[in-house]
Amino acid sequence: MQSGDIDKEGHVKGLKLAARIDTLLDEVVERAEELIAAGWRKIRIVTDHGWILTPRPMSKVDLPKHLTETRWGRCAVIKDSVDSGYQQVGWYWNSAVSIAMAPGVCSFKAGQNYDHGGLSLQECMTPVIQIRNTKAVTAVSAVTATLSDIRWLGLTCKIQAETTADGVLAVLRTHPADPDSEITKRKPLKDGKCSLLVDDQFEGSSAVLVLLDDQGNVLAKKPTLVGDE
Repeated sequence: MQSGDIDKEGHVKGLKLAARIDTLLDEVVERAEELIAAGWRKIRIVTDHGWILTPRPMSKVDLPKHLTETRWGRCAVIKDSVDSGYQQVGWYWNSAVSIAMAPGVCSFKAGQNYDHGGLSLQECMTPVIQIRNTKAVTAVSAVTATLSDIRWLGLTCKIQAETTADGVLAVLRTHPADPDSEITKRKPLKDGKCSLLVDDQFEGSSAVLVLLDDQGNVLAKKPTLVGDE
């Protein structure tokens, strides 16, 4: 499964990616925690490529368009073995295709703070992170729950759900798998209904409505905006 939008954010936001890194990585951590909580025994986190982010736009170097088939910031496909004047390497998938590499931390395009495709260590090294769950496997909850409706009346969240047993709790969190991120008290559903009151400091912020069994296992979740009309 895919998690995180680091590359998209880099291409769209450029230098502003720096302010988003912690949040983007937290999303990956949160997904891993959710999978562990759901009973996954091993998770392997990989990425397809690295990237570089520079505090100032990368220095632009010239590469005439008539020499290239396709040109990106950090590399370009060169026509028919033409000498571009830059280091050229064969394409992994077809060695007959010649790729010109922008030198150092330069770019064939102007104004680039974020990019990838070059030969720097940051772009070429792709770490592999292995996560193993060494805890004893816990029984899957026999209780099921489905959220059917969320409505806001001011800062009160009105919930409608369908459950197979009593004792299901509702709570609002900023991160669904993290009990420490709860922004309301836990309240039991009665006839599938419940109301949660949120402090006004969270008005307008993103949250996730979570349904829990009596062991704290997440049964259902749904993102929402506090006070959304």
